Amino acid sequence: MSSAPPPAVLRALLLLLLFFVSTHPADSAPAAAVRNPALARSSWPMALGGPYSAQSTDSMAPTSAENIAKNVLFDLNLLDPLSLHYAGPMGGEGDGEGGGSSSYMWTSTFTDICKIGRNATDLEVLACYVKPLEAANEDVYHGIYGFVAADGAFFDPNGVRLLALNSEDPSDPRSPIKILAHFEITNMTTGSEGLLEGESFIAMTMSFPPEEQGLEAAHAIFFTTRGRVGAVQLVKGPDGSADFVETAVPLLLGGGEEEVSNSVALDEENNVYLVTNAQLYKVLFHPPSSNATVASQGSFEVVWASPYDVLDTPVPGRLSRTGSGSTPSLMMHDGRRYVVISDGDAPQKVVVVDAEIGQVAASRVVDFGQEDIKDVFSDQSVLVSGSDLYVVNNALTSVAQDVAHASDDFFTQIETLIQRVGIQLPPFILIQQMRSLFVVLLGDSPLGIQKMTLQLDNNGTLQLTSPWSRPDLFFANGIPTLSRKTGLLYGVSRRDEDGKPARPFRGCWTFDAINATSGEEAFHITTGCGIQFNSLYAATQIGDDAELITGCLGGIVRAIPQQQQQVGTSNKMAGLRDGTDCSDDSNIEVTKLETSAQVKWDGRGAFNDLKWSPTEAEAVMTAKYEHFQRVIEEMTEPFLQRDADRWRETVD
Repeated sequence: MSSAPPPAVLRALLLLLLFFVSTHPADSAPAAAVRNPALARSSWPMALGGPYSAQSTDSMAPTSAENIAKNVLFDLNLLDPLSLHYAGPMGGEGDGEGGGSSSYMWTSTFTDICKIGRNATDLEVLACYVKPLEAANEDVYHGIYGFVAADGAFFDPNGVRLLALNSEDPSDPRSPIKILAHFEITNMTTGSEGLLEGESFIAMTMSFPPEEQGLEAAHAIFFTTRGRVGAVQLVKGPDGSADFVETAVPLLLGGGEEEVSNSVALDEENNVYLVTNAQLYKVLFHPPSSNATVASQGSFEVVWASPYDVLDTPVPGRLSRTGSGSTPSLMMHDGRRYVVISDGDAPQKVVVVDAEIGQVAASRVVDFGQEDIKDVFSDQSVLVSGSDLYVVNNALTSVAQDVAHASDDFFTQIETLIQRVGIQLPPFILIQQMRSLFVVLLGDSPLGIQKMTLQLDNNGTLQLTSPWSRPDLFFANGIPTLSRKTGLLYGVSRRDEDGKPARPFRGCWTFDAINATSGEEAFHITTGCGIQFNSLYAATQIGDDAELITGCLGGIVRAIPQQQQQVGTSNKMAGLRDGTDCSDDSNIEVTKLETSAQVKWDGRGAFNDLKWSPTEAEAVMTAKYEHFQRVIEEMTEPFLQRDADRWRETVD
């Protein structure tokens, strides 16, 4: 018989649930250099950066913590935006190299799809589409794996439907969001097996169009949580209307017995690389010979399927119940293409597969430089740049496991109560996910960052070497990124008041930079203190104007070099109505690493729906966040005391 959780744990859990309910608004060649012309010509048009899902870029990024301006944009519509998709200036015609090209971004949160205005000095909510309540509950991944097309339209998978959205007036980013088309999962062609239990859309990518047919020949390839792959095309009518047309009969992988919890990678020949909880697949998309209107004109072909090592038992703290926790990343080495994933075994391995034949070319245990290590895993995509790759630890610390165990009975009681009375809370999916991810939300500190390099050994055999490991540093829970121009690896972490890596549930949130060649710490930039600054699985991105940017629980945080505000390519958000000047620096603070960022509480989003002014929103929400932060510290202190000596030995 399990013991009851401590009163402090019960109190914190109950406050957290009440917080979300009360504040929910009413209704070789570098991989990143590969560009799909059907996507927006911007620095980051889709989740994981581009079709190769490499999470690295040629764009500039901060090189020190000096002269950095920080923006923090909070709004109730922006509940944990996991990926920010840059649209390019006015319809996606940017240069793809950053440099102030994008005037706005698209993002999908738990509750909304929003346009975020941006320039070198400011961020703001331009418009939001509030998802239907059932969509918010059905979309566990809340639309992270979408993309912006070349015309600025945003394609997004949202549980049981695919959406294409744009501004009502494409020349005015401030205009309301318009749904161009939607495709319901019940309209998807299925075989005799029909729609599978719990099947929903999880990811979308855009095919490379044949040069002779133009961008109109591109297809949106979609994927479901049960391993089904299909394609649709946005067909526009002469009256300006649009609709999704299914252009290939969907293909079910693994006989419906496998699950998908990640996105995909795509190469220039329209080979899709997809990992289920059992196998890594290469699937070739054969597009229709012309713009299709019937499903039989396109098809999918399994080129190979490569099983990998997995555990049968789910691991606490993982987003993926079993199998790989990574989206496949593509890398080029000596002119040959490879696919990189982390497997689902213990100890976990990074596995490099030959993309041509599907055979394992090299693998290496993820050990972060430690001996006899088993309790580590990476639940993030493997970052790839050239022949180098980087993996981070996401395993729960012993302290976090203790807190998770203490809270388990509480979640059982809450779920039982909800099922008994039939309550459909707007953030119901949060309750489901927080059962195992609660301690990640509170702020765990999973130490471990490791670099590996694919190279030939003395016998001419490919192997993965490890130039460096940092068992004393961590990126808390999000995918890191890398700039080849600066040679630095960036990610979200936490630091204590002495500038050292913070213990679980303590410290302030930071952007950390690490020298990608040596593994040495370069600098860190404090973004803010409190649960609202938790990146909570959001990717760290390098955007326009050399900015570091990430989603977080409360909204969006970025750090941008001060000189960009002085000599940046735009001091106004290009194309915004009446040429509105957004260069007011009242929301900007030029800081060094020890200074907290100022927070902008946007008044045009959900706060306005609740009749709160930005000042009222700041007062109410800051009080809520600060109160809950105190509760977190109170409930976790007994667990931290037991682990204090071991932690000091690790990071000192």
